[in-house]
Amino acid sequence: MAIENAALLQLLAQPNLTDILINGAAEAYADFGDGLVRIDHPCSNESKLAELARWIIELADRHLDFANPFADCSLSSRQLGLEAQSQIRVHAALAGPSSPHTLLSMRKHQPNAAGLHEFASGRLELELWLGGMLARRENFLVSGATGAGKTTLLRALMNQAQGERIIAIEEVAELAPIAGHFVSLQTRQANTEGRGGITLEHLMREALRMRPDRLVIGEVRGPELLTLLNALNTGHRGAAGSIHANNSAAVATRITTIGLQSGWPARAVAAAAAEAIQWLIHVERRGSARVIAEVSSLRLGRRGDLRTVPCQELAGYL
Repeated sequence: MAIENAALLQLLAQPNLTDILINGAAEAYADFGDGLVRIDHPCSNESKLAELARWIIELADRHLDFANPFADCSLSSRQLGLEAQSQIRVHAALAGPSSPHTLLSMRKHQPNAAGLHEFASGRLELELWLGGMLARRENFLVSGATGAGKTTLLRALMNQAQGERIIAIEEVAELAPIAGHFVSLQTRQANTEGRGGITLEHLMREALRMRPDRLVIGEVRGPELLTLLNALNTGHRGAAGSIHANNSAAVATRITTIGLQSGWPARAVAAAAAEAIQWLIHVERRGSARVIAEVSSLRLGRRGDLRTVPCQELAGYL
């Protein structure tokens, strides 16, 4: 086990690393900024890999076993014994009915990750516009595909709001560090009896009682979106969140679908979203860079449907 730990920690210590993906005892890949490449496997067999996965998850006070074969957690590099300051998100799946092999996915968030200037790719007008959006306390969502930089951009934007009380709500803590008055709330797994779980929707309701200047949802994908829309439509301003989507137009469909799955009529979801969320910022990965590709507003269509409309003010800079 010590050998496996050392091999994994040696990988995590490499400065350009962004991801490690381990598919059973036969395949291991890493991304050092230019896409996935195959690497030497840190574990000698399936049993060692499962043991390694359990050890990592337990460091975050979560559990991974046959009753709970999936687990998510976030660890600081210091919890793993590394000197560099970074945050590492981990997802583990034990071998079982869903997969014949143990799967381990790790994403390393760099302490010196891209700020607004890097995301704007030197487009000063875009950078100034984003600063103005924050100053006006307008609500927004950051969208993008997996690994596009949604969390990194959200963190960079919130770091511009120093002096304000920011409450972040996440399944796994990834937004930290954010400078200033920052509070992080995380969901919790239910125990083996199905008790003690804390959902994003529950945390949303609690956070609204904590006098936030800004609410931030790490990623909206379920009923917590509707709780957020209700909160924003009662006067809360300056809120933000991220949502998984391949392009801006797909966000409107996702929001509508989430509402329908929660029992809201499509028109009610569209009206609430268009009123609550002023801007949608879409990010993409281009080679080793993450950039802002689109900025749109959410609007009601003629038939009461939700649509995204490109920001005309930035038409010449995107």
